[in-house]
Amino acid sequence: MRESCLDLLRPLEPGWNSVVHREGWDNPAYVPDVTARRLEGGMPNVAGIGATVLSDRDAGYRSGIVSVHVDGIPAPLPTERLKARGIACSARSGGLRISPHGYNTEEEIDRLIAAVREIAA
Repeated sequence: MRESCLDLLRPLEPGWNSVVHREGWDNPAYVPDVTARRLEGGMPNVAGIGATVLSDRDAGYRSGIVSVHVDGIPAPLPTERLKARGIACSARSGGLRISPHGYNTEEEIDRLIAAVREIAA
Protein backbone atom coordinates (compact mmCIF):
# COMPACT_ATOMS: atom_id res chain seq x y z
CA MET A 1 0.00 0.00 0.00
CA ARG A 2 1.23 3.46 -0.80
CA GLU A 3 2.26 5.16 2.46
CA SER A 4 0.52 8.42 1.47
CA CYS A 5 -2.83 6.55 1.33
CA LEU A 6 -2.50 4.70 4.62
CA ASP A 7 -4.40 7.30 6.66
CA LEU A 8 -7.36 7.12 4.25
CA LEU A 9 -8.31 3.65 5.53
CA ARG A 10 -9.32 2.53 8.98
CA PRO A 11 -9.01 -0.99 10.38
CA LEU A 12 -12.40 -2.73 10.47
CA GLU A 13 -11.40 -5.69 12.63
CA PRO A 14 -8.00 -5.19 14.26
CA GLY A 15 -6.17 -8.33 15.19
CA TRP A 16 -2.95 -9.80 16.48
CA ASN A 17 -0.82 -8.59 13.60
CA SER A 18 -2.29 -5.08 13.45
CA VAL A 19 -0.71 -3.72 16.64
CA VAL A 20 2.85 -2.59 17.38
CA HIS A 21 3.20 -5.01 20.30
CA ARG A 22 2.09 -8.17 18.47
CA GLU A 23 4.48 -10.30 20.54
CA GLY A 24 3.40 -8.70 23.85
CA TRP A 25 0.77 -11.32 24.67
CA ASP A 26 -0.18 -9.73 27.99
CA ASN A 27 -0.60 -6.21 26.60
CA PRO A 28 -4.31 -5.51 25.88
CA ALA A 29 -3.76 -1.92 24.68
CA TYR A 30 -4.79 -1.10 21.14
CA VAL A 31 -1.78 0.65 19.60
CA PRO A 32 -2.03 0.32 15.80
CA ASP A 33 1.07 -0.50 13.80
CA VAL A 34 2.38 2.46 11.81
CA THR A 35 2.51 0.43 8.58
CA ALA A 36 -0.24 -1.15 6.45
CA ARG A 37 0.03 -4.10 8.83
CA ARG A 38 -2.51 -2.21 11.00
CA LEU A 39 -5.18 -3.22 8.46
CA GLU A 40 -4.63 -6.96 8.99
CA GLY A 41 -7.57 -8.37 10.94
CA GLY A 42 -7.96 -11.52 12.94
CA MET A 43 -5.36 -13.99 14.11
CA PRO A 44 -3.10 -16.48 12.36
CA ASN A 45 -5.41 -19.07 10.84
CA VAL A 46 -4.40 -22.60 11.88
CA ALA A 47 -6.11 -25.58 13.42
CA GLY A 48 -5.27 -29.00 14.63
CA ILE A 49 -5.81 -32.00 16.84
CA GLY A 50 -3.74 -35.04 17.77
CA ALA A 51 -2.12 -33.80 20.98
CA THR A 52 -3.17 -33.24 24.59
CA VAL A 53 -5.59 -30.28 24.74
CA LEU A 54 -4.57 -27.78 27.42
CA SER A 55 -7.40 -25.29 26.81
CA ASP A 56 -10.46 -25.35 29.03
CA ARG A 57 -13.10 -27.19 26.97
CA ASP A 58 -16.04 -26.59 29.35
CA ALA A 59 -19.06 -25.12 27.55
CA GLY A 60 -18.66 -21.66 29.10
CA TYR A 61 -14.99 -21.31 28.11
CA ARG A 62 -14.74 -22.69 24.57
CA SER A 63 -13.15 -20.62 21.82
CA GLY A 64 -11.51 -21.01 18.44
CA ILE A 65 -8.11 -20.63 20.07
CA VAL A 66 -6.75 -23.94 21.28
CA SER A 67 -3.57 -24.72 23.19
CA VAL A 68 -2.19 -28.24 22.99
CA HIS A 69 0.89 -30.09 24.17
CA VAL A 70 2.68 -32.55 21.92
CA ASP A 71 3.61 -35.20 24.47
CA GLY A 72 7.30 -35.50 25.25
CA ILE A 73 8.32 -32.46 23.18
CA PRO A 74 8.94 -28.95 24.61
CA ALA A 75 6.49 -26.43 23.09
CA PRO A 76 9.04 -24.38 21.11
CA LEU A 77 10.13 -27.40 19.06
CA PRO A 78 6.77 -28.32 17.44
CA THR A 79 6.14 -24.61 16.91
CA GLU A 80 9.41 -24.26 14.97
CA ARG A 81 8.74 -27.42 12.98
CA LEU A 82 5.21 -26.32 12.04
CA LYS A 83 6.37 -22.84 11.06
CA ALA A 84 9.06 -24.43 8.86
CA ARG A 85 6.19 -26.16 7.03
CA GLY A 86 4.37 -22.86 6.53
CA ILE A 87 1.89 -23.43 9.36
CA ALA A 88 1.37 -20.37 11.57
CA CYS A 89 1.32 -21.07 15.32
CA SER A 90 3.04 -19.98 18.53
CA ALA A 91 4.45 -21.41 21.74
CA ARG A 92 2.52 -20.12 24.76
CA SER A 93 2.51 -21.11 28.42
CA GLY A 94 4.16 -24.45 27.73
CA GLY A 95 1.82 -25.33 24.89
CA LEU A 96 1.37 -25.00 21.16
CA ARG A 97 -1.24 -22.32 20.38
CA ILE A 98 -3.37 -22.80 17.27
CA SER A 99 -6.41 -20.83 16.18
CA PRO A 100 -8.65 -22.09 13.37
CA HIS A 101 -10.86 -19.64 11.54
CA GLY A 102 -13.46 -19.60 8.81
CA TYR A 103 -10.76 -18.75 6.28
CA ASN A 104 -9.06 -22.11 6.74
CA THR A 105 -9.84 -24.87 4.28
CA GLU A 106 -10.34 -28.52 5.18
CA GLU A 107 -7.10 -29.26 3.32
CA GLU A 108 -5.19 -26.84 5.57
CA ILE A 109 -6.64 -28.43 8.68
CA ASP A 110 -5.79 -31.91 7.39
CA ARG A 111 -2.24 -30.72 6.63
CA LEU A 112 -1.86 -29.40 10.19
CA ILE A 113 -3.20 -32.62 11.74
CA ALA A 114 -0.80 -34.69 9.62
CA ALA A 115 2.12 -32.45 10.57
CA VAL A 116 1.34 -32.65 14.31
CA ARG A 117 1.10 -36.44 14.04
CA GLU A 118 4.48 -36.60 12.29
CA ILE A 119 6.09 -34.35 14.89
CA ALA A 120 4.58 -36.38 17.74
CA ALA A 121 5.79 -39.69 16.26
